[in-house]
Amino acid sequence: MKIRSIPSTIAAGLLLMLAVPFATQAAAPAESEFCGQPPPMGKPHQFDSGELPPHLQRLNLSADQHAKVTALLKEREPALQEKAKTGWKTHNDLRNLALSDNYTPEKAKVFSEAGARTMAEVTLMHASLDNAIYQILTPEQQQQFKQPPVEDGPHGPRHH
Repeated sequence: MKIRSIPSTIAAGLLLMLAVPFATQAAAPAESEFCGQPPPMGKPHQFDSGELPPHLQRLNLSADQHAKVTALLKEREPALQEKAKTGWKTHNDLRNLALSDNYTPEKAKVFSEAGARTMAEVTLMHASLDNAIYQILTPEQQQQFKQPPVEDGPHGPRHH
């Protein structure tokens, strides 16, 4: 593996796992758009209004389900965002190391492994949240929830 590919690999993984908050299910923008800084993590307090992300809105939740899902999202979003900050710090530390005279494979490995642990933790956090939402749904809604969301792209809606 080339030395330059280590930060790129970590950046790509972090963008996929951390830059896109669960709630938006939006496509991850390129890191260069944000000059090496973490992309915006969605609207602040986006769940305060009670408005659910589109992939959950399509489930036609009952009022009780809506309240439960909203509560889950409000409860778990801060931890996900904090973990994303940790991931970006690790990514930036690795990038700074790679672009310095202090680079050693051993030091890079420490940052790379820390980034991988953070990505794994975020993945587990998302899986836990998905399951908690899944448990609230009716069997019909569970089937809908399993379907990938339809995303609007430059050429209109994309159907999976």
